[in-house]
Amino acid sequence: MATTEEITSKAARLRGYVLNYTIHIDRQIDYFLSKHFTDTEYKQIELANLIFANDRLSFETKRGVFDLIVKKHYADFHASNKDVFSELTNIQTERNRFAHGLVDLSPEAFNKFDQTKEVGFIKFKEKPETNWYTDDRIEEIAKSCIKVVNKLKEFI
Repeated sequence: MATTEEITSKAARLRGYVLNYTIHIDRQIDYFLSKHFTDTEYKQIELANLIFANDRLSFETKRGVFDLIVKKHYADFHASNKDVFSELTNIQTERNRFAHGLVDLSPEAFNKFDQTKEVGFIKFKEKPETNWYTDDRIEEIAKSCIKVVNKLKEFI
């Protein structure tokens, strides 16, 4: 039978793996927004570091602003990459689950881990709900993140 340490260790690895990708995307959006609002490189860096890359603006807020600006000023890119913007929304949802979810250590969690190596993260809203992750699901999320990172690299 799995131990608490095994489950929490795997959960920490998965959390770090996904959050690292989302941080990369977050910084790409910071850079885009900074370039959009000023042409001066020094000011872009300052804007990115002092305004966008801190706790004042959430990933969700920046993603929303990014979406609106791209729709308005780069409509062709937005229209031809709707899947990227849809994936950004999904990535944000997954990011929030990993950033704010508590590792599930219930009897069900131990059973799932023993059977399929799944790890769960509990979301607390109206009632607690566990989102379960297999290695395959994590790889799907990573592939989605990589796709977005690469598309943003082309665009920015």
